[in-house]
Amino acid sequence: MSDGPVDFAIFGSDPLAQLLAGLLASQHRQRIVLISADRSVFGLNSAMDLSIGAFTRPETWALLRQAVSETTKLLVRIGAKAGIERIDPVLFAETAEGKQALAYIRHVAHGFGQHVERLATGAMGMDRDGILFRDAIWLDRARTQPMLSTWLQRNGVKRLAASKVQVTFNSSGGAEIATEGNTLRAERAVLADDNSIITMVAKTLFGQQLRQYASTVLLTEPAGPLLAPVMMQIDRALTLSQGPTRAVAALVAAGADDALAQAGGLLANHAHLRLAGLGKFQHLRTGDGAQFIGRLQFGGPEIIAGMGPTGAFMAPALARWLAGSASAEESGYFGHRDVRDNAGSLVADYAPGLAP
Repeated sequence: MSDGPVDFAIFGSDPLAQLLAGLLASQHRQRIVLISADRSVFGLNSAMDLSIGAFTRPETWALLRQAVSETTKLLVRIGAKAGIERIDPVLFAETAEGKQALAYIRHVAHGFGQHVERLATGAMGMDRDGILFRDAIWLDRARTQPMLSTWLQRNGVKRLAASKVQVTFNSSGGAEIATEGNTLRAERAVLADDNSIITMVAKTLFGQQLRQYASTVLLTEPAGPLLAPVMMQIDRALTLSQGPTRAVAALVAAGADDALAQAGGLLANHAHLRLAGLGKFQHLRTGDGAQFIGRLQFGGPEIIAGMGPTGAFMAPALARWLAGSASAEESGYFGHRDVRDNAGSLVADYAPGLAP
């Protein structure tokens, strides 16, 4: 039996994938199916959603200036205001290359309206430089998720569990999705999170565009306050965060042993801190540090990767791009982040702490 066709099949579990699905349905009148997997491990999230990141490209900060406001207003409108936290996050580095990138990030972000302050010498410990962003937005996924689910249902987005479907992609960018005796045809398929890409695309097809790496999420028991609610060490791709429970979550681009050592070094001043949870994940980065939006060289589904912590905030602009109604600025931005030669990349960005 075959169900009626849909315009887009969106694959992903993160807020970016859900926002894309809902926006394409509600604002662009597209027929949508969202195929998601449960990516939490004992309540641990493998990524975070923050309105700033370690970006050196001026055009990224220019796009974020409008995108963050638009996404925040959308979340308030759908009833997810409780999931929006305004914080003052810190970015820091200890290597010479990382410190140079940090100084450039501060300069460029300030030029596009971000309130960025250099931390006093020694605030991050010996041999580290840090900058503090004022009034950034951090999404609490646990509080946001129920409102996103209601919004998706209200706008007619069909939801399927990734574990219950079999998917066949075609060279034109569409897909056939078989589930429980039914087959659903999608005109276009979009893989919008790392797990979907890793699960559905053979690693041999990544070419020089995508690189897979292990990451670890550590959760401690409640601890004393960190210097900031979110702290990103940009030259190690390590993020510490601390919410209302005072537990510290560490997202580290490394295997478990290295992650414990790296996070433990940063938390050495918190005596007798005990580990409460550990999750292992696989993630993707791009070969040149920039975002990837497009198809790999073999054709097939459209892929969104390398968005960093700001992916959810880019959702309205990405939805317009997919629907063919993007502004000139948005078209220029996303259009240059398709398949490219990393050696001569015109959009290369700082690629923190990961070996080639």
